[in-house]
Amino acid sequence: MYAELKRFIQQRYDGELPEHRRIDRKRAEITCSNRRGNVSVTLKVKNDQYAYGVNKIVNLVHDLFVHLQDSYADYLAENFDAPQE
Repeated sequence: MYAELKRFIQQRYDGELPEHRRIDRKRAEITCSNRRGNVSVTLKVKNDQYAYGVNKIVNLVHDLFVHLQDSYADYLAENFDAPQE
């Protein structure tokens, strides 16, 4: 699942994505890390692009949640009490 998360994050740089879902490497960098099973996602803004960064991290979390609902509904229900509807 972690490997899939890393692929999902790398896909956010793809020029084929709509602009609102894409992350511009010149403005922000997104990474994920796994420390003993604790996974974190980090967005580092470049050149004081804070508003851009906040917008992109919120969009990323939303896209990731939708992806998890589609692919890992049981995981969301078990770990986050998300409804399975």
